[in-house]
Amino acid sequence: MTKYSQAVLMHPIDELKSFVYGRGRGAGIKITPRHYDGDNDEQVLSLARDVATAEKHPPDDEEITMSQHGAALSELLESHADAEAVADALIRYTQSRVGWTGRGAVE
Repeated sequence: MTKYSQAVLMHPIDELKSFVYGRGRGAGIKITPRHYDGDNDEQVLSLARDVATAEKHPPDDEEITMSQHGAALSELLESHADAEAVADALIRYTQSRVGWTGRGAVE
């Protein structure tokens, strides 16, 4: 494979997991770290599903931006969007929680 034929991962699963398990858990996403099987895209989708269904404290409905980003993530998952779009939505959602709670470290 040449450097031009190699696939470029825009959102490697290890970076997303680090972000969600660190900053996201610190911002109230109650998710337990785990191993995901499959290629990078399959793992991204599994992580996003876990985040979308995880318990949140405080709940998303306490802040409109958080609710909108959470709904957008869920809609993308339901519509079987590609992993890149889901990863972008996952990042926006997690950042909205971090920004609203003012926290971002594992507590």
